[in-house]
Amino acid sequence: MKLYPVRDIQLLSFLQDTLGVIAIVEKKREIWEKANAVFHIDDVKDVGDIFEIELQKKNKITNKDRKLFKSYQEKLLPLLGNAIKGSNVDLVPRK
Repeated sequence: MKLYPVRDIQLLSFLQDTLGVIAIVEKKREIWEKANAVFHIDDVKDVGDIFEIELQKKNKITNKDRKLFKSYQEKLLPLLGNAIKGSNVDLVPRK
């Protein structure tokens, strides 16, 4: 993923006209990082709180990375509900 600063406010209308809009995700996000793991808590409008763990690496994800990811999942599972497949855009009402 690459992030770019927006220099022209017309970018939003350009993207809407060019690509269309299937859903709008309004959220507040908290982010924590530890090594190559990133933890997100998203407060998604009309959905609620969603927790996500992601591994970020430039190189191939190794078995050691997978074990670390699994250990985070196991430690956090008692604090979380059932796993949700997909992304935030899959959870919000479609336009």
